[in-house]
Amino acid sequence: MVLSMMLALILALVWAGSAQPTAAAAMPAAAPQALPDPETTEEQMQAAKEFAGPDGKVSRNNVLVKHSDGEYEWIVLCVGRKPDGATALIDSHGRVHDGGIDDFRAHNDLLSEDDEITFNRDIASSTPGNRVKLVTLSGHTGRDWTPWLIAGSTVAVLAGGALLLVRRARRAARGGPTSTAGETTW
Repeated sequence: MVLSMMLALILALVWAGSAQPTAAAAMPAAAPQALPDPETTEEQMQAAKEFAGPDGKVSRNNVLVKHSDGEYEWIVLCVGRKPDGATALIDSHGRVHDGGIDDFRAHNDLLSEDDEITFNRDIASSTPGNRVKLVTLSGHTGRDWTPWLIAGSTVAVLAGGALLLVRRARRAARGGPTSTAGETTW
């Protein structure tokens, strides 16, 4: 993890042109020496402009991706910023993620949970010339099973209650013992 973060920092600094690599900062042999500059798709730019509106701004942010197979690539996330300050990330398919990076990680179909992304922590609010604070996270979040667990537990309790009521009704129909308020009748 530390090695991948250091590699991501070196790649980000070299790519951004804000630092020159030295012999001491050479990348490991397994890592690529240069990554092609990512393209911004037409769908992405159109969606960003639609979100931002005519008076809004659109910027692009490169995100370093380390895939589960060890390969690296850059992807572009556009940031649409409305005049009122609302922002959204737009992926290469033109999908708008108005919940920030967490929304992108939860709903993108570009990356898996095994991929790692390294990006500026302030990706939606960053402006050129500001200090970059890199963060590395998984490319996709896992499913939230909480609603399924709650629903499953509710169904089990309801089914159990219904079963008890049916058994009680059958016993009463056969003239068997039933109990009400602590009294047993035959």
